Amino acid sequence: MLGLTKERIEQVYEDIVSFSGLEKSINRPVKQYSSGMRARLGFSIAATLEPDIFIIDEALSVGDIAFYEKASERIQEMIAASKAVMVVTHSMMFVEKVCTRAIWINKGRLVFDGDPREAVAKYRENTKQGNVN
Repeated sequence: MLGLTKERIEQVYEDIVSFSGLEKSINRPVKQYSSGMRARLGFSIAATLEPDIFIIDEALSVGDIAFYEKASERIQEMIAASKAVMVVTHSMMFVEKVCTRAIWINKGRLVFDGDPREAVAKYRENTKQGNVN
């Protein structure tokens, strides 16, 4: 799994299961998991392993608010620990609350790079004008 040794997986297994909140379902085949359960497990694996660069693509858009909050806190911890965290999202609330920098790309073109609140304000203004697809 992810190039890890069996020993390393065993070391972090309980942390992964605990963070994911899937204690009751962890022994079921993953193919029986809902998309939200798979997203929670995937996020929990990556967050527990503390990668140097952590890329998330809308992983937090599924699942319940409690996991969203826990995951947001974990992302903030990783940022504080000087880890590079990149989140691909359409959630303006998440960008304003968690991000320290926002990059807005539209149709493959860089539109904005800078302060998250400013990025969200510009994005919302552009959306009101009907310029965003």
